[in-house]
Amino acid sequence: MSKILLFTENLGSGGAERQLAGLAVFLKNKGYDVQVVTYLKRQFYEQYLIDNGVKYKLHPELFNKYTRIFYLYKVIKFYNPSVIISFLPSANISMCLAKIFYSCLLIVSERSHTMTFDWKTKLRYNLYRIADWIVPNSVSEADNIREHFSFLRKKIKSIPNFVDVEYFQPIPKWRINDVPTFLCVGRLIPSKNVIRLIDAVKLLVDKNIKLKFCWVGKQYDKKYLLEVQNKIEQYNLENIFYLKDQTENILEEYQLADYFCLPTLYEGYPNVICEAMSCGLPIVCSNVYENSKIVIEGENGYLFDPNRVEEIKDSIIKILSLDNLSLNIMKERNRNKVIINNSKDSFVEQYISLFV
Repeated sequence: MSKILLFTENLGSGGAERQLAGLAVFLKNKGYDVQVVTYLKRQFYEQYLIDNGVKYKLHPELFNKYTRIFYLYKVIKFYNPSVIISFLPSANISMCLAKIFYSCLLIVSERSHTMTFDWKTKLRYNLYRIADWIVPNSVSEADNIREHFSFLRKKIKSIPNFVDVEYFQPIPKWRINDVPTFLCVGRLIPSKNVIRLIDAVKLLVDKNIKLKFCWVGKQYDKKYLLEVQNKIEQYNLENIFYLKDQTENILEEYQLADYFCLPTLYEGYPNVICEAMSCGLPIVCSNVYENSKIVIEGENGYLFDPNRVEEIKDSIIKILSLDNLSLNIMKERNRNKVIINNSKDSFVEQYISLFV
C-alpha cells in the first residue's frame, strides 16, 4: 500500500487542515506516494505542502454536492490510491458514498466532539459503516461514538493530534512578567465563552489582583465582537483585556505569556492547549470533554466549569498563587507530557498501523 490520497474541503488555517497537511508530509517522509486533494480555494497550507514535496491539487469540480460523487469517482480512479484518508464530515460522507464504486481502504477522521444526534448526524455515522476505520482525535469522542453507534465499535481508533514540539518551545530563559499575563487563543465566537471570562477578570480586578489577558484569534462574528468590546469598555478593562486578530507568529504570543487560558463551552481536541503546554505554559481551562484528560487538576493546571464565573475566577487565583518552584515544575511537566503524547512519530505510526 504505497499510494495514499488525503481528501478534505480546503487547506485553510484551521486545526483539522493543519493535522491533514502534517500527516501528508509525515507519510511522504516515510516513503509513501502522497496526493492531497481539496475542492475549496482556501490554501493556507498549500505552500507548506509544496515546500515539503507533497503533491497537491485543487479540484473545483467537486464543489457541487449534487454532482460531487460522480466527479470524485473520476478523481479517485485517476489517482488510483491504495488508501484514502478523509478529514471533516462533508468530505467523509462524500468518500463513503464514492467507496460504493471503488475498492480501497478508507479512513475517515472526526475532528470535533459530536454534540447533537439529529437525523443528519445519524445518517453520517450510518454511512461510516462503509469506511474501514473511523479516527476521532480524542478519547472522549471515541467513547461518545461507541456509546451512540455501537455497531461501529470495532472500527474506532482514537489518534491524538500531533504538536510540532521543535517549533513550539519555551523561551530559552524562564521569566515571569511584572504583571502576570494570560494568553487565550481561539476564534472570537460565542462558544469560546469570552464574555464569562471577562466577567471573571472583572471580579479579579475588583480584588486588586494585577493581571493581563490577551485574546488572539480570528474575529468571525462581528455581532459577538461588538458585544465583547462593549463588555470590556463597560468594565474599564481596556488596559487589562486585549483583543488581537489572528497572527501567523503565534509562537511569539505563547512565549510572551506566563499562563494559558481556554474558557470554551465545548472542545474537540484542543490544539492550542497542547501548543501552550509544549511552550511550557501552565494551563487554566474549562472542564469539558478531552480537556480533563489533558489537564489534571493541580498537576499541570486547573479546571473550571465554563458556565460559572466564580469558578473561572477561582481557578485563575489558584494558578496565580503558585510559587516559582511549583510553576517551574508545572512548566516542565507540561512540556514533557506533550513530547510523549503528541509526537509526530506517534501520530503518523498510528495511522500507518491502520493500513494493514
